[in-house]
Amino acid sequence: MVAALKEQNRITELHVEKEKPFCVGDIYVGRVQSILKNINAAFVDFGCGMNGYLALDRSESFFYTRQARQGKTTCGDELLVQLEKEPVKTKLPVLNGRLNISGRFAVLVHGESGIVFSRKIRSRAFQDELRQAIVDKGLLPEHCALIIRTNAQDIEREQIYEEIRTLTDRYRKLLETAPYRTCFSCLYRGEHAFLQLIRDYPMSSDLHVVTDMREFYQELTEKLPEIPVRFYEDSRLSLTALYSLNTAFDQALGRNVWLKSGGYLVLEPTEALTVIDVNTGKCTDKHISREQHFLRTDLEAAREIAVQLRLRNYSGIIIVDFIDLESEEHMEELMQCFRQELAKDRVKAALVDMTRLNLAEVTRKRIYRPLHEAVRELNDQSDKQGE
Repeated sequence: MVAALKEQNRITELHVEKEKPFCVGDIYVGRVQSILKNINAAFVDFGCGMNGYLALDRSESFFYTRQARQGKTTCGDELLVQLEKEPVKTKLPVLNGRLNISGRFAVLVHGESGIVFSRKIRSRAFQDELRQAIVDKGLLPEHCALIIRTNAQDIEREQIYEEIRTLTDRYRKLLETAPYRTCFSCLYRGEHAFLQLIRDYPMSSDLHVVTDMREFYQELTEKLPEIPVRFYEDSRLSLTALYSLNTAFDQALGRNVWLKSGGYLVLEPTEALTVIDVNTGKCTDKHISREQHFLRTDLEAAREIAVQLRLRNYSGIIIVDFIDLESEEHMEELMQCFRQELAKDRVKAALVDMTRLNLAEVTRKRIYRPLHEAVRELNDQSDKQGE
């Protein structure tokens, strides 16, 4: 299954998902298999053929369906766990005992307290007004926190309140039924990964969806009726061919990316970090100085790198070797441009600093697997099915 985001006539995001028995957001009744006292964590069997890693800090807020010793997590205890991160290579899936139920405008979090707003919501008046209204209406359950998402500032208040009521109803039903469910039961299904992508997209944008997956079309129209969606069905031309997705994948998996000016990027993902090198290449212009030539190439590279990080789903530490600039003013202009481009990313990405070796250090939150890993895993799965 493939999803692509197209903005201004260019594909800026690609996501690949294989068929699997679980997805991020699923909530299970898990059983503690072992305790790692030195790092205050546990391995928990959640019934999908593997154990998950669960940090035990603030375990007093976890919801146990069976506990041998009050106030202490021990082997054999059964509790509700939510899949936070999928397994990656040799790393186990990451579980969380502080459950969350997500909506488009808000997230209800078990075991926390208070009302927290997205950092992109900067209006203090909006925050104060909404916080007071939620308290006055009694919408926040005990032992829970609310995270108000960025999309909430672009919608009618009553829609926000109605969604919070819906999230609260789901949460209460979950806790009411949990003690009567057997171990390894799945109590709550996280949303389809592609539905999460759409839900997280800014409300103010002119977003519409085209899909050839009938089940996904039905789920989307049911859960996000405000999003225009069209079911594509044409035996003469596939959706993949219509949007040239094979070409987009070939380019996104390539090592080099050419810039319009003639310069190019070299992108090298490794286990520890991603390295990006900026080169002048064929870029020549006799009418400007060497410094201006380098600055122009670097600025174009900064804009392209911000897109490539999204397109390839690179995360963690990214090191960028821009072409060296002599002027401090030009260097500051480059860094300012780079910060502004990174700020457009829906995933948290930030320019940390310029190192002593004149390397730009970027961090990007890991939410999705790198595209090359997802494609390789999908190909491996196809090869096994073909054997």
